Amino acid sequence: MAGELNTTDEQITPKDTNETPIELIVEDGSCVANANSYVSLEDADEYQRSRNRSDWAELEDNQKISCILKATQYIDSIYDWKGRAKYEEQFLAFPRVAITDNNGFDVSHIIPSKLKVAVYEAAYFGFKEDLFTVYESSSGNVKRDKKVVTGAVEKEVEYFSSKDSAIEFVSRFTILDSILKGLYLPKNSNTVNCKAVWSY
Repeated sequence: MAGELNTTDEQITPKDTNETPIELIVEDGSCVANANSYVSLEDADEYQRSRNRSDWAELEDNQKISCILKATQYIDSIYDWKGRAKYEEQFLAFPRVAITDNNGFDVSHIIPSKLKVAVYEAAYFGFKEDLFTVYESSSGNVKRDKKVVTGAVEKEVEYFSSKDSAIEFVSRFTILDSILKGLYLPKNSNTVNCKAVWSY
């Protein structure tokens, strides 16, 4: 995996000069203002390149960044993390305090390497299909679409839909659960309630 960049705030200029660049602001553990990612585009490219994922390299920079942002949001939303946020004003779930990994090592105050790996993997999944596959049926229930992809579990879950109710996201990607094991509190269904879905 590539080393960390010297800056936590990088402005990516896409190949298409007519396209407005998406800003990727990397959290490094110091509560970076308006942070929206745990990884940089450069490091994500290196990770995918080291795994011979040539289809990732064919994406435009803005497409890659969008996948990274959605992956960060997905992982932050889906897991019930151990410990607590380090800073009251931080935007993302990490850094945290009072948290150890699956091997018992203290990962407080930092962005764990396993978390970054999970974002890389989720970003790759994300350009092939929507990570948040939720739709509303004619009966008024909210369902998660039933799909099978590499590293995923086939599931279909129904929920009653209302403006005041939370949508319960289900982690379908077992590889992410394995990578992040030890950092989150396990539940019977690996779910956590979220009030909103963002999009980029």
